[in-house]
Amino acid sequence: STETIMAFPSDEVKRQEKQDFLSGNLTKRKAEYEGKICCGNCSKKKICCFSCLGCILAVLLVLGGGALYFLTLPTLAGDADKWDEMLSANSSLGNSSVDGTYTLVSYDDNYETYLKSMGIPWLVVPLILRG
Repeated sequence: STETIMAFPSDEVKRQEKQDFLSGNLTKRKAEYEGKICCGNCSKKKICCFSCLGCILAVLLVLGGGALYFLTLPTLAGDADKWDEMLSANSSLGNSSVDGTYTLVSYDDNYETYLKSMGIPWLVVPLILRG
């Protein structure tokens, strides 16, 4: 016996499919395809419920991971006293310009309240504080 792997259906299979299609006899092919379904024992309702449950679980995992990431970032509040002392000691700035772009290196306990009073959304405040 010779084993051949055919990429295309044989002429006999094509002829039979054409005859079944034109005669409206599609139950034979339908039965073949229904037998190949991976979840043949499950109803459509169960499949839909498990799919939705999987999607919801994936979204919750991503959101939980993102929240955990932002909550575990180090804060800059620890160096507030150091920077306050450095800036107080160097208070003789005189007539110098303070225009420019700055990097937040530290803040005190009132900075969160200050951001909220400026109208910064509550969702963005932790992102700013985590710098």
